[in-house]
Amino acid sequence: LRASESFIDEYEIIVTQAPTLEDSFYTKIISQTLAYNANKIHLSHNTYNAVISSCAAAVNSGTATLETALLGTPQVAVYHVEFPHIMGALRNILFSIPHFTLLNIVAKKQVIKELLAYEFTEDNVKTELTRLLNDKSYCDNMLADYKNIRQQLGTKSASCNAARLIKNSR
Repeated sequence: LRASESFIDEYEIIVTQAPTLEDSFYTKIISQTLAYNANKIHLSHNTYNAVISSCAAAVNSGTATLETALLGTPQVAVYHVEFPHIMGALRNILFSIPHFTLLNIVAKKQVIKELLAYEFTEDNVKTELTRLLNDKSYCDNMLADYKNIRQQLGTKSASCNAARLIKNSR
């Protein structure tokens, strides 16, 4: 949210809501984080429409990064973890995979930037969003990778194809 303040005068900032959480959950966090600009943040229950209409997105991982790619929106993946410096130091010891987002795992390369643990900072999110909004070549390459992933997954049995690609990436 703090990273979004840099863009608040030029872009509409939308926070998509989990269907199981009340509006008050989000409005409380937004007002505590951005007291002055809280009224400029919009909430949406319609994630897909919000993502499709966006120029760029900061996405919490999981299937959301793959969905965002399939919808064609440039993105950065963000991961909050407790004790980020410890997790960052242990990353290579605990995990044998080079990427954490489903999208990058399926692609077998970094298609989108992953801001994990100690890398998930306001400045890093702001830097990556600025790049997504201003670097056409960077976004064009990302969108080309999205197209390749769509072709890999196919139109039938996409979830089975994704599982097969992930299993074979090990």
